Amino acid sequence: MFYGIAVFPSTEIREFADLYRRRYDPHFPLLKPHLTLREKEAWDKPPASFRFRLAADTLALG
Repeated sequence: MFYGIAVFPSTEIREFADLYRRRYDPHFPLLKPHLTLREKEAWDKPPASFRFRLAADTLALG
């Protein structure tokens, strides 16, 4: 399985970035604005700390 780490900005920053992305980014309709912190790589399973954080985020959203 492939995993990567990305940060998604707030709505205000996203809207500002979209002004430029509409003009210059051919992938605009396919991807939301983000900052890639770690490129995708193959992991057999995610580290325990990552699984814990993912579970905590999921519970906080629900």
